Formats: sequence, C-alpha cells, structure tokens
Amino acid sequence: MSNKTEHRFSRSERWSKREVMYVGYLGELFLRALKALIIPLIVSSLVSAIGSLDLSLSKKIGLRAIAYYITTTVSAVILGIILVVTIHPGKGNDDDIIKRGRPRRPTARPPHGSAQASYTPDLLMDLPR
Repeated sequence: MSNKTEHRFSRSERWSKREVMYVGYLGELFLRALKALIIPLIVSSLVSAIGSLDLSLSKKIGLRAIAYYITTTVSAVILGIILVVTIHPGKGNDDDIIKRGRPRRPTARPPHGSAQASYTPDLLMDLPR
C-alpha cells in the first residue's frame, strides 16, 4: 500500500461527499457486473437440472415449489398488514416534521438558469451507468 493510501484510511476526519461518491460508484459497477454474470449462470443451471430430471420427480418438486411460494407470499402479506396496522407508516404531516427541526424538502425545481456545477469525473462516471 502506498503512503498516500495508508494516510487516507488512517486519518480521523470524515470522508467528503465526493470521496464517498467515488467509492460508491466502484461498488455499484461491481454489483452490476456481478448481477450480469450470476443471473444467467443460475438460470442456465436450473434449466439444465430440470431438463435432466424424470417427469414424476420434476412434478413432485414443482408442486413443492409452488406450495412454498404460496405459503411465503401469504405469510409476507399477513405480516405486512400487521406491521402497517401497528406502526402506521407515513402518519403525521409536514408541520409536525418542521416543528421537530427537520427542514422541509423543496418541492419545486430550481429555476432554469441555475444549473448545478458538473465536473469531468462526474460526467465520465455517468457514461457506463
């Protein structure tokens, strides 16, 4: 590791928003590449495995998979309804939030003439996205 890298990770001050954006960009590219490789591998292995099974065994596995899917879906819906009834998400209004000290989010876009500053690294990182 270079001295500059060691200094970067050993200092006690917080990372800037730009540094967090750069690290997040690399992580986002890695996850997208991983998804692009893993999903086709899983689907092709499942298709080849199901194709190699005999009909009676695949029927039994298919029925179990459908029963499992229905059971988990119904339990997730019931749990979601119970949580919504008990927690009441979204309850309150903007006046309550402002009284607690949180600023109100702007609802309108900035005027046409006021554009955000864009930097070359930002533009280059938007190309592969």
